[in-house]
Amino acid sequence: MNNRTSKCTENSQLLADPDSFKLACHIMTGFAIPIHFYGMWCILFKTSSMMLSVKRLLLWTHCLGALLDLSLSYLSMPYLLFPTFSGYSLGQMNMPELQIYIEMSLAALMCTSILSIYENRYFVLFGKNENPRWNRIRMYFLTFNYILAVTFIAPNYIFCPEQTTAVKIITERLPCTPENSINNRNLFVAALDLNFTFFCLTFETFLLFIEVATFFFIVSVRLVYRGQRKMSLMSNRTHSLQKKFVMALCFQSTVPFVLIVVPIVYVLATLRLNYHNQLFTNICVLIGSSHGIVATIVMVLIHKPYRDATLDLIYCCCVRKNGKIDSRKISTNVSPVNRVMKF
Repeated sequence: MNNRTSKCTENSQLLADPDSFKLACHIMTGFAIPIHFYGMWCILFKTSSMMLSVKRLLLWTHCLGALLDLSLSYLSMPYLLFPTFSGYSLGQMNMPELQIYIEMSLAALMCTSILSIYENRYFVLFGKNENPRWNRIRMYFLTFNYILAVTFIAPNYIFCPEQTTAVKIITERLPCTPENSINNRNLFVAALDLNFTFFCLTFETFLLFIEVATFFFIVSVRLVYRGQRKMSLMSNRTHSLQKKFVMALCFQSTVPFVLIVVPIVYVLATLRLNYHNQLFTNICVLIGSSHGIVATIVMVLIHKPYRDATLDLIYCCCVRKNGKIDSRKISTNVSPVNRVMKF
């Protein structure tokens, strides 16, 4: 039986109430900004010659991840009320209609850029010389996916409901009573027909998942097959470097892809099962807004040029700090002598 006496925002669990959720978003933003700038610096100035063919895609993916992180944790701070498609925008912007479109599109663009990285590896290593048919259609394939990423959620706006009536309807659907506003931010209902929203999210999610998995499988199998060929024209060292680079890219792209897909799967599950848990919902939002931070850290750790640059910076900072300490020790040892000579 639904407990209509309690409000959706009245929750003693950490991160479940709006204030603690906003605090967590602010903390995450403070960590995200310097990490994203450092990741961009690494891509622009520390990318090795072997990675030049994918440098632009790495930068594009990194920028999309940074925008999605900052949009969720700073501009929007969406306090969502699943299993309804409603919530409050607690961030710096208060334009929920536009924010929903931007964030859903950024998430889809992020996953599509990961697909582009896998496709680029296939094209550079195999497709350019071995598959002329793919050379002719690859741009149409990528264009279709990018267009779909910015349009898949748009049909929902056709059915955007009148807000006064919609708030009354979702009040009956939720197991708690939603407040009309939080911190002067009104409750916004994006859609009442959950089946159509569920279909759009499911279609885009599984399409991208299948495409990414397909390219990952093809590139992995072809690399293994090429390594086993006795008459291979490339050296063992070149093949080993290509294999390590592809595996590093796969691991780097898998992390943000999973951190985006997991919250989306949770949303789909709540819509299908009619399940409400404010704590889990807020955690999923935080996971989605942290994917760029985690992806940047992983990128710096697994790619040798970025890792070496980071270690050099740490070493320089430590040497500079130790140099200051040593100079202070020397000055303190010399100062008594100076006093004696002056005396």
